[in-house]
Amino acid sequence: MTVYYDSKKVLITVRNGARLEVERDAILHIEGYSSGSGRDAHLVRNNETVNIDSLILGELRLLAGVGRQRVS
Repeated sequence: MTVYYDSKKVLITVRNGARLEVERDAILHIEGYSSGSGRDAHLVRNNETVNIDSLILGELRLLAGVGRQRVS
């Protein structure tokens, strides 16, 4: 798994070698916003805020061959 950061476009691309060829890389956009204590930032994918912990955990599970979804 590799992570690329493009500072000019403010993009993060996560490439996972375990992903099928037809699946796309995860492309995240960094958005800044004002908060009560100053400025903060979050990652956005498809116009929705990304939980980075869940994203990385899913990518690592895919690398380990476990899969992303837990079967109940």
